Amino acid sequence: MFHVLQVSTGYSDGTLEAAAITAAGGTHALVASQNAADIAAAGQDANGLLVTLTRVPAELIAAMPKLEVIVRAGIGVDNIDLAAAKQRGVRVYNLPHYCQDEVADHTVAMLMCLERKLYQQVQDIKRGEWNPARKYKPIGGMQGACVGFLGCGGIARRVAERLRPFGIRAVGYDPYLPAQVAAQAGITLMDRDDVIRQADFLSLHMPLTAETERMMNEETFAKMKEGAYLINSARAGLIDHDALYAAVKSGRLGGAALDVVDNDIEGAKRFADLENVLITPHTAYYSAQADVKIRSQAGDLFAAVIRGESPDSRIV
Repeated sequence: MFHVLQVSTGYSDGTLEAAAITAAGGTHALVASQNAADIAAAGQDANGLLVTLTRVPAELIAAMPKLEVIVRAGIGVDNIDLAAAKQRGVRVYNLPHYCQDEVADHTVAMLMCLERKLYQQVQDIKRGEWNPARKYKPIGGMQGACVGFLGCGGIARRVAERLRPFGIRAVGYDPYLPAQVAAQAGITLMDRDDVIRQADFLSLHMPLTAETERMMNEETFAKMKEGAYLINSARAGLIDHDALYAAVKSGRLGGAALDVVDNDIEGAKRFADLENVLITPHTAYYSAQADVKIRSQAGDLFAAVIRGESPDSRIV
């Protein structure tokens, strides 16, 4: 019988996942520890491992002798040692369709806050200031603005579709996406540097890999339009945050909106003196609907594996 061990991080009590897994003929258990040794001890008979944010290093994979499948309840898989999983023959799946609408909505909201300079205006009002519009110049308006996407997966395409009624021009870089698929969302594909140079708003939607780590750095920021804005609702590691701080502080960039930063609140503190940097605490993924979907989708994916099916979200 296929046994699934779910690592609980407080996001789920496991009931929805267990219902789908047991209905398919499997068994389910929870372990409430992020410690690799505790997970390994609880997972000696586990064929499947379900994780959300928990790191799955090579040592943990090696310490679970019956492990066949790892499911990441989310999109990014940078918390899993994929090379070790592949070497061991362990299949890794993610939930690529989870929270796409939520992250797209959040990205658009952050972009609009930057464009209208709402954050600065709200802060001024809270300080008792009622300033004329000229203090917030320039506000260019969305009509004709160029929004660039690095990575044009489902989230980026949803962002482009939401922004289309504003009259924006959308350009993007994605070496894996057919041009006709991007065009359906109104995105014109081009070289990465061309996207970076043309964008008034540059939105990041790439996974964190060895190739993309710190891809936004001093050299990249120097290529961006003066006064352009950066939006990141993907992974913190895509950005050199010291270089971003310098680019915004100097006025090279008009500002930034970040849902993810290195070291969470400690990393966010470095931007405390910049009112044109908007930071949210990694909440882009969340809605009440998404909270249910992630659990049911994870359970359904394991149920499909137990039935001998081959889900299309396999990573390795």
